[in-house]
Amino acid sequence: MIAQQANRGLAAELRVEMANRYYLNKGLALITKVPTKFVPHWRSGEGIVGAHVERKSIVDFVGITHGGTGIAFDVKECSVERWPLSKLEEHQRDFLNKWHSVFGGIAFVLLFYKPTDSVHVLTIDLYEAHQSVAEMTRQRGYKSLTMGKITALPKCESTEGCVVDYLGMLERIGL
Repeated sequence: MIAQQANRGLAAELRVEMANRYYLNKGLALITKVPTKFVPHWRSGEGIVGAHVERKSIVDFVGITHGGTGIAFDVKECSVERWPLSKLEEHQRDFLNKWHSVFGGIAFVLLFYKPTDSVHVLTIDLYEAHQSVAEMTRQRGYKSLTMGKITALPKCESTEGCVVDYLGMLERIGL
């Protein structure tokens, strides 16, 4: 169970890291993974038997584009037809909002949607719009994005040499 929890999203993050290497090699951006600090649990005679997060990370990736624009995003996976808005944790939401509204950077969630094997960009502004609707209609249960809303989000395509071209998508939508 611990290994399953630790490996959630690993395949998606590996694809993003491949894209980041492509962007760096082409001189388009320098984007790095933000490490999460873990504290190991030791048991005498057995070694490390588990770990817990010492401090929550801000988001998964931060960096800068060739043009000097800061970029920050979190990678999320969804294997069912709905993606709960609560999957973006409050501290991540706050960070992305500040990154965008206070410092003028690009902030988003990169959503790997397994039912259609697609990758979508959910900007922090669009996330907040969906969150506002969810808060206003809480009694009706709109606390998640449905398949229709997810597949309507801008979709990242693979391009030659780049497995998940999220920078290309951001450019196409004017960010």
